[in-house]
Amino acid sequence: MFDHHYHDDDGKQSSSKLIWRIINGIGCLFFLFAAFVNLNDHDWYLWVTIYVCTACFLAIELFDYRSSSIVIIYMNAFVFCIIIAFGCHFLFKYQYENTNNSDSMKIHFLHDEEGRELSGLALASSWLFLILLNRLIHFNYR
Repeated sequence: MFDHHYHDDDGKQSSSKLIWRIINGIGCLFFLFAAFVNLNDHDWYLWVTIYVCTACFLAIELFDYRSSSIVIIYMNAFVFCIIIAFGCHFLFKYQYENTNNSDSMKIHFLHDEEGRELSGLALASSWLFLILLNRLIHFNYR
């Protein structure tokens, strides 16, 4: 995944680079599907934007576009996702504490919409962080 040799002597891609591109392709399809599924949500404009942007970044990685300016865009997208994640966390925590004041049974966090959205945001943020880390490592060795 973090292989510094992009090509073998024969001009073929290294196996780690090919695996990294395949995983990014699968992730791109996943986030496009997640954006499609969220079109009927009441706050679709937020989640479709996050998932489509993540899919676009994965497509950039898939097509192996190398530029130093794209690292700044990745940082901005990652920080945006982290800020949204903190907001969702506090919203979910507030809602969870208010529903658990009664002596009712505890509900799994994926049962609520906010828990699923927070999980999707954590997945998008972590994938953006991996791409950012990969870009920064390759940027230092160019």
